[in-house]
Parts: sequence; structure tokens; C-alpha cells
Amino acid sequence: MLAPLARGLSRRDRTGIEQSWDGARPGAQPDREFVTRWTADGFRSYVGDLESSVDRQLEACVGEQTREAQDAFVWVTHYERGFWDMAISG
Repeated sequence: MLAPLARGLSRRDRTGIEQSWDGARPGAQPDREFVTRWTADGFRSYVGDLESSVDRQLEACVGEQTREAQDAFVWVTHYERGFWDMAISG
């Protein structure tokens, strides 16, 4: 169950994040380098490679590994949300 859930969330989140960054192009001068870095094709390729690697690992999980992967996913998303809440609120 975790692998399809994680894949679905990661693809949805990645698509949303890419669209958000694309909307920021080219970026105001103070942020231009930052926006350019996160919208580069090389970075998108890197994220896609990470996604493929995680997918392979999740599909290979059995027993206790599955529970540990689920726990890690919950913690990562918890901290990711906390980061963005902090970033957006200033």
C-alpha cells in the first residue's frame, strides 16, 4: 500500500512544485539565481532519478521494512509541511 501512495503523492507534489517554480521564472533579481536553480532541467532529472530509486526500494520492502518506510514517509511529510508553513508565514 505504501508504494502506490508514496508514488502518487510524490508525483503530485513534484508536479505542483514544478508548476509553482515555473510560475516564478525568471524571478526578481534578488531571487533569480535561486529560481533558476530549482527550475533547471538537470534538477528535474535529478528529482526524477530519486523518485525512481525510492520506487524500487519501496517495491522491495517486506515485513518490518514496510512499516519503517511508512513511518519515515510520515515524518518526512510532517517536516516538509512544517518547513513550508514556516517559509510562507515569513
